[in-house]
Amino acid sequence: MKILKYIANIFFVMIMICSCDQEETMMYEKDRAALNFSSSLTQYSFLKTGLESDTVSIQFSINGLSTDYIRKANFEIVIDSTTAVEGVDYSIVSTNLLPGELSGELKVKVNQPTDDMTVYFRVTDGEDFEVGIADRADHKLILTNKLTPPVRWGNDARGAWKSKHFLGTYSTAYYSFLILTTGETEFPYPWAVPGYNDGVKWAYSYKTQFINKVTDDLRKYNESIAPDVLLHDDGPAIGLPVIVGHYYTFD
Repeated sequence: MKILKYIANIFFVMIMICSCDQEETMMYEKDRAALNFSSSLTQYSFLKTGLESDTVSIQFSINGLSTDYIRKANFEIVIDSTTAVEGVDYSIVSTNLLPGELSGELKVKVNQPTDDMTVYFRVTDGEDFEVGIADRADHKLILTNKLTPPVRWGNDARGAWKSKHFLGTYSTAYYSFLILTTGETEFPYPWAVPGYNDGVKWAYSYKTQFINKVTDDLRKYNESIAPDVLLHDDGPAIGLPVIVGHYYTFD
């Protein structure tokens, strides 16, 4: 009987220890939710939107548990990397994370600057969140009056798929032509673009119609300026003819 009582006591103690460990782990996850930016760069082009003032949404996400109340994300401005003036060029509208959500938006009101401006945000520890992964704690917001590449189309690695398989090599002249002839500033295929086209990607059939229209528009434009043709004005294919869907390679 003593042996059985001894075993029962050990078993009871082990259950208590496991319960305490589990409770501490759950509390740790809830109390120490970590915050990261979802990307490192946002470029807002006033030339592209035609607006003098707008609200930019910068995505952030957390590593932790959702809650049934609003939480506040904390950010600081890195002064030596910021050229924009708070209250003049920009102002923070909201940093809240809504109940039940694991991602949110840093909302920033921006005003058209006379020259390119930069706001450099950095995640900081706060009452609800701590800094997450170090290399995802910073985000640069650039305000410009120049035309900036659309989401996932450009001359960097992120724009490689659309350059190679959809629209062709990117350049400012080509992009300007697409905006002029179609009115589209983003091209949500094969992925949706947040905040554009109601967050819905183009269907394959619409993408095909779009390419056919642009190809026809470019042909008519080239005929109107013959013997000249539309040329890439920057990027890797500078000086070469714009061809819809054609990706220039240089080995």
